[in-house]
Amino acid sequence: MAELSISNHAKERYAERIMDRDSKQKVAQYVAENDEKIKQNINKMVEYGEKIYSGKSLKHDNNDCDVYLKDLWVILVDSKKNTVITLYCIDLGVDEEFHKLFVEKLLKKLNDAKEECEATKADINQKIAEMREVIADNEKIIQENRSLIKTLEEQNQAHMDLIKSYTANLEMADQKVREVLASLVSVKVF
Repeated sequence: MAELSISNHAKERYAERIMDRDSKQKVAQYVAENDEKIKQNINKMVEYGEKIYSGKSLKHDNNDCDVYLKDLWVILVDSKKNTVITLYCIDLGVDEEFHKLFVEKLLKKLNDAKEECEATKADINQKIAEMREVIADNEKIIQENRSLIKTLEEQNQAHMDLIKSYTANLEMADQKVREVLASLVSVKVF
């Protein structure tokens, strides 16, 4: 794994939460004096930690993040920028054994949720693929029918043109009859 960048916020949280610096001045001083050591230690926490999540940020849907767990420490990484955003310890205000049990139980629950999510994704992706096939088949039928409709419309137009031509021929024949009749009865036109 490539070395991660460490945000200033994460460095400050390291000084405050891991090194127990309790004022802004002490935090800033520790960060200034131990910048390289902080980077190395946080990178080691990530390296030896377990990536328990990778996906949309819990706070911002448009950001992606990775969540690492090292013992009771949570490290949040902006996966696009490859930068540690922050880190904190899981602290329920009880003893360490309870914390470990809590983390163990929630990791089990998280893994179960991930498995269920993967099964749901697989099922939904299969359904989507099937629906896309139906849509593609429907599009072919629509194209075939559009072609048929166009052909039928062209045929109808040709028939309409023939009807006009036949009607004109009928009118000419009728006119001829009227002209002969007019000659017979000595009248020019009725």
